[in-house]
Amino acid sequence: MAFYRDFWTVLFTDMGLPCKILLALFLILALYFSLFGKGFERWYFGIQGLFLAVLLFNPVVMYMISRYADLAGRYFRFLWLLPVGSVLGWSVIRITNRVKESRRDLVCYILSAAILASGALILVSSTDRLSTGLADNTGLVPVSNKYRIEDDTLAVCTIIERDKEDPKKEAKVLYGYQMFLDIRTYDASVYSELTFSDQGRWKDAVLSDDELNKLYDEGKGQDLLAYLINAGQADGTVGFPSEKVYAALQECGYQYVIVQSGLPSEQLFLACGDVIGKSDHYTVIRVTDRQEDR
Repeated sequence: MAFYRDFWTVLFTDMGLPCKILLALFLILALYFSLFGKGFERWYFGIQGLFLAVLLFNPVVMYMISRYADLAGRYFRFLWLLPVGSVLGWSVIRITNRVKESRRDLVCYILSAAILASGALILVSSTDRLSTGLADNTGLVPVSNKYRIEDDTLAVCTIIERDKEDPKKEAKVLYGYQMFLDIRTYDASVYSELTFSDQGRWKDAVLSDDELNKLYDEGKGQDLLAYLINAGQADGTVGFPSEKVYAALQECGYQYVIVQSGLPSEQLFLACGDVIGKSDHYTVIRVTDRQEDR
């Protein structure tokens, strides 16, 4: 049930107003082409568009696909990639072709302005928060580094690259949901077995020490670590034994941990290795081979 609730939350809560307007307009136009389109237009832009909309707006289908493929974080992109752009684009062509040639330039200017305004609204809404959520919103001010990623991500990856000496050598690193996309884009040598879906599943969870111990006893080390690195601010996590966190890190083969500074769960990870550096909001820990050496 939580999956279906989250599905509709994305549509009705997480999506901004410009996205909702475009999707509603797409559905209206696809229905129009299905009813009044002719030949190829009816099938390609109408019936096909509605079919894809029904398929992609279907939580049952999405659940089945996401269950067997790691597509939960990308699923809704198919809606934008497949039918929306073509249907809206064809509608613009239809409108301009119906206008007298003397007025066609004016109509194109108006449509272009509308598209530009819509894109600007989406861009502004996307800067409501940084992906880490840890710094004040900077609006449309770009990040300072040339890689166009957040400074925290650049800093922690640099710390790990310097520590492992060989930049091309892979390092298995435990890090949370907030850094997942940036790290994946910037540094392929810093990898984690936790998928975006795994991260998202635990980032808002609140587990008791008994529930954490159950995960450990059942051999679900990845789930345990995913919770601690993402939801470590929950009450009670400090009481969980750091020895078990260390055992889970060793079992899963993690060499480094990137944990948000100041969270109660940070103390658990600090007991598992050596701090090799810090960024503005994160601590980087190298997991030691043997905890008793500490």
